[in-house]
Amino acid sequence: MLYPDIKLQKKPQQNSTRYRTALYLRLSREDGDKTESDSIANQRTLLEAYAADHPELCIVDEFVDDGYSGSNFERPAFQRLFQELEHSRKLISMCELLKGFSHELGQPITNIRYGIQLFQMKMKRGIDTREELETLFDNVLAQISRIKDMLARFSPITSERNAPKEFCVADEIEAVFQEFSSRLSKERIEWVIEKEADFELFGDNVKFDQIFYNLIGNSIYAIREKGAAGQIRVKLQRKEKDSIIIFEDNGVGIDPAYRNKIFEPFFTTKDGSKSEDGGGEGLGLYIIWNIVQMFDGHIALDKEYKNGARFVITISEHEREK
Repeated sequence: MLYPDIKLQKKPQQNSTRYRTALYLRLSREDGDKTESDSIANQRTLLEAYAADHPELCIVDEFVDDGYSGSNFERPAFQRLFQELEHSRKLISMCELLKGFSHELGQPITNIRYGIQLFQMKMKRGIDTREELETLFDNVLAQISRIKDMLARFSPITSERNAPKEFCVADEIEAVFQEFSSRLSKERIEWVIEKEADFELFGDNVKFDQIFYNLIGNSIYAIREKGAAGQIRVKLQRKEKDSIIIFEDNGVGIDPAYRNKIFEPFFTTKDGSKSEDGGGEGLGLYIIWNIVQMFDGHIALDKEYKNGARFVITISEHEREK
């Protein structure tokens, strides 16, 4: 198993990056009272020999389920392996977020620095800058406001103010729509919630609401860009042990070229100046993705939907019971 932090090259070159690798070994117990079965030992020998022939691989961990059936998905090492993968994925996501955040913060900070340096240079040369001082202050305040707004966008995934509780999903979504009712009416956008099933979740309902504040805000923007009367539809469904929330609109949709990037932090095609919500930093869907993860669910874009954009949020019952 390769940790997904870097891509493996087919033909490693001299001085190439080494790749953190973990071994997973499993076989049902067949060797009586031995501490470790021969089959596990043989698997280890084979994998270590393979790694020895590939110097780009660096074994950093080992996961062993000795005496567990392959049909048992509760195998302890198997579970730990996926926990490690999830931790690695989160670290990668955090690195990407910090890189983007550093870049986005760097822009207003650089603008402030250059504005002040230019002002100082003019002062040293004896140029009358009194009239420009007010402009400088206005620009500095504008850049500080930009930084403040950017930090505020992260509050839905960093705030811990609200105690978790049981809440009705349909009621929460409807309450968010009601808050948008004036804007939706002004934009000639109809909305409907289809309750094929109703269910409750346990967690921070304020964070859950933020999912729909962001989705509805995005839909208003997309429908306005299309220039026609719009519709937003939410469907609540149950399939076996899965609780499913489908959110769809009939706006301009998402360009196929961008569909694999929409949940990345700071990726955007949106002009924030056209949105009453501000935004445009490329954080809305990234925040949604993080909040859905907090509820042990996942969100995906339905790439087959052709009449706008459709997102499918799935939360499994066995996940919610953890």
